[in-house]
Formats: sequence, C-alpha cells, structure tokens
Amino acid sequence: MILSNDVIAFLKRQNASRLPRSQDFRLGHVAVYLRAGNRPVLTDGKIDCVSVVAVARIDVKPQGAGHFKAFIQELEAVAPTLGYAYCRFEQVHNEDLQRMLLKNGYCDKSTPNDDLIFLKPLEPHA
Repeated sequence: MILSNDVIAFLKRQNASRLPRSQDFRLGHVAVYLRAGNRPVLTDGKIDCVSVVAVARIDVKPQGAGHFKAFIQELEAVAPTLGYAYCRFEQVHNEDLQRMLLKNGYCDKSTPNDDLIFLKPLEPHA
C-alpha cells in the first residue's frame, strides 16, 4: 500500500469538512503535496462545486520504477470510496507527465493564463 494512514485520514477529514486544505506527505519513494476539499469544476457546461483531491506537487525518485503509477492507481481507487468525485493535477509543466496523464484518462483543463491543470472524473464506489 502506497497511501499511508495519514493520507487516508487527511482525505477523510477534508471530505467531511468540505473546506479545502493542503498537506505535504512523504510516502516512501513519493513526495506529494495534496489539496483536498470542494473545488469548482466545469461539468456539462456549468460550474459545480464538487469534492476534489488534487496533486499540487509530486516528486518521485527513482523515476521509471513504477512508483508514480502505483501511487496514482491507489489514489484513484481510494479517493472515490471516501466521496471524492475528481482527481486533479495542478501546474503540470513536465511534458512527459502531461502525456502520461492524458494516456491515463485525464483531460487537459489548462487555461490561457498558464494554469496547467489535468482532471479526471473518478468512478463512484458504493
């Protein structure tokens, strides 16, 4: 398991409070700065405020060993069980990461003012 009990507790607490907050986590080979809570998301032509878990910064070492893929797969699996509707990556300047996110179902929601945002709806879990 990549996600620590601290990450899961943070996600639970943030979804329950509905107030967005951020926190740094060190998860073995992955250092990540997560934001979680209600965020505006454009859906079906209108803006809805929904529960979003966002990766604001991520550092994986060593690269190419599958640590990022394992992290994101687990985050995408756990987040909807805690009530999150979307996973979002913010300020994605790395072109390799952009391509990987697009390949894995993320939509480029970047804005003209250089907000490099990638968003993926998460499958709801009962």
